[in-house]
Amino acid sequence: MKVKWFGHASFLITSDSGVRIITDPYTTGGGLSYGDIKETADIVTISHDHGDHNNAATVQGNPKLVKQAGTTEIKGIKFRGVPTYHDEEKGKARGNNLIFCFEVDGIRICHLGDLGHPLSAQQVAELGKIDILFLPVGGYYTIDAKVASQIASQLAPRVLI
Repeated sequence: MKVKWFGHASFLITSDSGVRIITDPYTTGGGLSYGDIKETADIVTISHDHGDHNNAATVQGNPKLVKQAGTTEIKGIKFRGVPTYHDEEKGKARGNNLIFCFEVDGIRICHLGDLGHPLSAQQVAELGKIDILFLPVGGYYTIDAKVASQIASQLAPRVLI
């Protein structure tokens, strides 16, 4: 498996068999100075419908979108969307967010999207064992360093990005 970071919360995960997954493709501009995403993918995950996380149109090819809670299977990969919020007010300030967990080449990946609050014990249990955790931190539109550290301790991934 290979992991490539584009910027913000967007990553390209390529399996050994060539399945390509892009997480939260962003729209350039509006404060984001990362380059355009000019990659093809088989699958795109969208954690929430804000332009800095939902620009599936930028992804080349004809990717299948995963942007819902529950389990979705595409190309033999099971994606589990766990509902959370983009803020500490149960979504009242910035809306909902989905955490996506999935397994690629025997490695369990978890992408927290734009998580805006600490995780409950139930959410931690629901996420289960994690090998690679993509953890947002910023403190304004997402969790701050203190909460990110708490989540990292709760989930105890093998690798934290």
